[in-house]
Amino acid sequence: MFHRGHWCPYCRINVTHWSDRRQDIAAAAGQVVIVTPERQEFAREFKSSSHAPFPILTDLDNGYALLLNLAIWLSPICRKFCRNATCRIITATTRGCFQFRRPSFVGKDGLVKAPFRRSGFSHRMDIEDLIAAFKKA
Repeated sequence: MFHRGHWCPYCRINVTHWSDRRQDIAAAAGQVVIVTPERQEFAREFKSSSHAPFPILTDLDNGYALLLNLAIWLSPICRKFCRNATCRIITATTRGCFQFRRPSFVGKDGLVKAPFRRSGFSHRMDIEDLIAAFKKA
């Protein structure tokens, strides 16, 4: 699952939901791995503070997300927010934060199995839809 990073409250909430449902996910033959564009120190902080029971990996510069067509470019207004000194996004990534990733399910074969196309900063795929995607994959 692609996440924005440790600074994103919606990502933190999502990790909690995934953690609470990890038995259901395992029963559907799924395994959770979170991918974030943040440097390793921030990925470790995210894992520690969220108590995530699964790996959190780093995709510097969104290379993997771009390859899968899951990175979206931010509007000028969002870019201004990202430059805000109180927001730690810029320091957490290597080249800034002008792309976000769509929260989507990618299979073991590296292909997108359940893309999430709904726009909106706070929206995530419903956990039941993800479990169904695990079962289907």
